[in-house]
Formats: sequence, structure tokens, C-alpha cells
Amino acid sequence: MNNNFLLLAIFAFCLTGKSQLTTIQFSDSLFPQENESHGFTFLFDVNADSVSTRFGVFHFKYPKNFQANDTAYCSEYFVGFPGKRPRGISMLVANYKSGNPTLYIDRNNNLDFGDDYNSPISFRDSSTFFVLTGKSDPKEQFGMKYWIDKLDTASTSFHDKMFNVEGMREKGIDMMSSLYWFKTKRYESRITKTTLNGDSVKVALHDYNINGRFDDAGKDMIFFGEPNFPFDADLISGALTLDTSATLFSFHNQVYKVIEVDPFGKFITIEPSNLAYEKSLGPGDPMPNLMLPTPQGDSLSLKSMIDGKHYLVIDMWADWCKPCHASAPKLKEFAEKHRDKVKMLGVSPHNLNDAVANYTTKYGHDWTQALTTKEFMKTFLADEYPRYILIDPKGKIVSLRTYPHQIEELIE
Repeated sequence: MNNNFLLLAIFAFCLTGKSQLTTIQFSDSLFPQENESHGFTFLFDVNADSVSTRFGVFHFKYPKNFQANDTAYCSEYFVGFPGKRPRGISMLVANYKSGNPTLYIDRNNNLDFGDDYNSPISFRDSSTFFVLTGKSDPKEQFGMKYWIDKLDTASTSFHDKMFNVEGMREKGIDMMSSLYWFKTKRYESRITKTTLNGDSVKVALHDYNINGRFDDAGKDMIFFGEPNFPFDADLISGALTLDTSATLFSFHNQVYKVIEVDPFGKFITIEPSNLAYEKSLGPGDPMPNLMLPTPQGDSLSLKSMIDGKHYLVIDMWADWCKPCHASAPKLKEFAEKHRDKVKMLGVSPHNLNDAVANYTTKYGHDWTQALTTKEFMKTFLADEYPRYILIDPKGKIVSLRTYPHQIEELIE
């Protein structure tokens, strides 16, 4: 009798353990990493049946019966598609000078545009959206939005200089002026809203390394948070990188362990866990009092920047970061406009005072400057430039990744 009772207890425990598994499903919809920013896709001149890029000269075959008033070449970075064009997929752009060009995508990455059986991608109202799929498995995919928004003369000149178009062409690289570039946005996240133990929750998967898969440990990211949290506009805040051993997260005071992430982002399976969990830094948490070196050889306490009256904006920049240079003048305008509400702190990886002095003098960044440390980068989940971190007057984190125009809305 006792043995039978023990067996029943074990069986019931196993059933209970299985019932604690929760699988959350995602739709096929892909979402942009950031709603408030965009990149550029460079266009290149073609010379008969070849094009010269930073990665070398590529010879290609045109599609059958190809006709265009003007033709350009471009490529899109995609690790999940190996082939003749390293780390990218080639495209021909027919009629790029028009408001609605046509894209011919080399979907098998062999530089033969005549053996791709998918229809060309046409722009409508000066924009288009398309999905690229992996070579090893068509379920590996991410989306791209291209649109045309012509730069004015001053902006064209600025971007041409920033990306050294003239220098590229002197080296034989056929990069076109930024007047013809596409503005672009990657769609590499899956997002859903559901309930977890009766509480509403937003869940997201993010293909960080852009290979069309969502389960790469040490690279890809997951997010569990409040349903109104703008994950798509603030990816880093609250997101976790998949761990090589056990990925844990906490939601409403319960720790969960990730059991499985579908490689193609269809679902994630989790279960409650009693393992010790150290919460990552996120909105609402007190800013850690880290010590940072300064270009002058001194040390700066982050807490010393908090005065109870001003927000603190941490501007992470690097001299080799072209987007940092592009945003530097507007950041100066922002700092001047909100001087009564905001204090600025620049943080860069440079260990030479001259590098910091040259950059800050060029753009008039007359605020305090410090240098990064490994502890700072790890604590603030910082892995890119530029990056803006917002701290409230009491020293609590508002956002680990934001933009000046968003900060204006938050501090008003």
C-alpha cells in the first residue's frame, strides 16, 4: 500500500512538473528593432557586368530581358546567407533615379540574377518591404524596409563627406552619392502579448546576429516585460542574451528558466525555477555607483553626477563611429536647449586625451568626459556606439537606450 502511494505521489509530481511548462507562440510577423532610427543602404555604379565595392570587384549576370533607364547595385548584410557575396545578398536596382525603382534580388547568392525565380520587388509610394530567407533553410528570415527620402543639398554633402564617398571613388570603389541611397530598417524581432500566471506580459525574441535564427546562445536576445513597454523602440532595456548554460529571467517576483527557443522564432518554452537569479539592470533600478577613469588620469564617480535636480544623459561615443559624428551637432543643440533640466556626461573608449579633446572641441561638447571600463560596458549592457542612457534626478534609470528627441518627451 505504501509503495503504491509512493508511486502515485511520484507520478503526480511528474505531472505537476510537466504542467508547469509554458509555451508561448509567436506569429510570423517581424518587427523592427527600433522604431525611431534608420540606416542607409549604399548604392554603387555598375560597369557593364561588374561592380567595385569595399569587398572587391564582383562580376554578375543580368536577369533575362532586363531593361532599365539607369541601374545600380547594392547589398544587404545577412550572415545566414553564405555565397559569392560575403556576408551579404546582392541586388540590382533598376531605375534608381525614379521615385519607385525595382529590386532584383540574388536570392541564391551566386551573382547570377537570371536564375532567381522570385518576382522582382517593386517600390510603391517610394517604399517597399521584403523578406530575405536563409540559404540552408528558407525558415531563416528577416525583413527589410527600404524607402526613398531625398536628402537636401547640405545633408547630401555632409553624408558624402562623413562616409568618404570621394575617397572611395578615388580608390576605384564605385560608391554613389548619398543622394541616391535608400533609408532602411531591419525587421528582426518577433513580439507578442499574452498572460503569464494571470498577468499580462509582452514577450519578444530578437535575432541579434542577423542570421535568420533566434536561438543563438551568447548572441540572440529575449524579453519578458510589462505589456506597454516599448521593446521595439528600446531593445536593450530589460532584454537578456541567451545564456550558453541556463537563461533565467524574473517577472512579477517569479524566476523562470528558458527551456527551449524555436530556431525560427515560432515559440519559446519556459518553466518556473528556484535557481538563484541576478536581475539585469533595467528601467526603475538605481544607477550603480561605478568609478570611471577620465582622460586627465583622474577618477569620476557616476553618483557624483546626480544632483537631485537634473536628468543625466550619458552619451557613449567613439571617434571612429561615423553615426556619432553625424549626431554630435544635434546633441550639442539638445544640451544647450535643455541645460536647465539636463546634465551631460560623455563616455568614450579612447585612452588618449588628445582624441577626446579633438572630438569635443570640434562639436562644442563642453561637458564632463570619462572613459569606458569593462565593468561599465557589462553593467549597462553597452555594446555599441552611439548610445544614450537616461538617468532621472534621483539616480534611477529611465532608459538604457534612447534618443535625444525621446528624452525631450520624457523630461517635459
